[in-house]
Amino acid sequence: MDRIFTIEIRNVAVSHGKVYVAVFNSESTYKKGEQYAGFVLNADSPTLFHSLEVPEGEYVISAFQDINNNGKLDMNFLGIPKEPIGMSNYSGTGIPGGFERLKVGIRADNQVVIVNMIKF
Repeated sequence: MDRIFTIEIRNVAVSHGKVYVAVFNSESTYKKGEQYAGFVLNADSPTLFHSLEVPEGEYVISAFQDINNNGKLDMNFLGIPKEPIGMSNYSGTGIPGGFERLKVGIRADNQVVIVNMIKF
C-alpha cells in the first residue's frame, strides 16, 4: 500500500544554492547510488518540506546543499564533504553508517522524516 510522508530538512543555509535529495529503497540500491526518487529544492528557508508517496517499506533519505551551484557535492582531499549534508537517522556524530543504520520505516500516512543538514 502506498503511503504519503513528509521529508523535513532542517538547518539549511538560506539563499545558498539548492538542496539535492535522494531516496533509496533498499540496501543494494543505496550501495550502488541508485535512487528510488530524487528531487531538488530551492534553499529559500532554514527548514524545507517535501511530501512524497511511496510503497510501505524502509527507506534512507540523504541530502546535500550545493552551496556553489556546481551540481555536485564537493569533497576535500580526504573525501570529507565541503558542503552541508544530511541523512535520515544521522546525528552528525561519527561515520554515518550503511542502510541498516540510516533507514526509516514508512508504515503510515503523514509520517515526518527529519533530515538535519550538517557542515563538517
